[in-house]
Amino acid sequence: VFGYAFKNYQIGFMAENLLDVYWKEAQFATNSRLQGEPTSVNENHYTPGTPFNIRVNFTLYF
Repeated sequence: VFGYAFKNYQIGFMAENLLDVYWKEAQFATNSRLQGEPTSVNENHYTPGTPFNIRVNFTLYF
């Protein structure tokens, strides 16, 4: 993340996951059992990590 501010405007740049690596932001292991099932099932749920992303912003002050 970096940016430059001038008298009347500002320019910024932000990059995330430049190598486009697969990763898990958060992971949860839970046991669930539906009504009528004899035993519970272990499930893994996760939130995927941020994908490859580049942002450029421009702000004009007037």
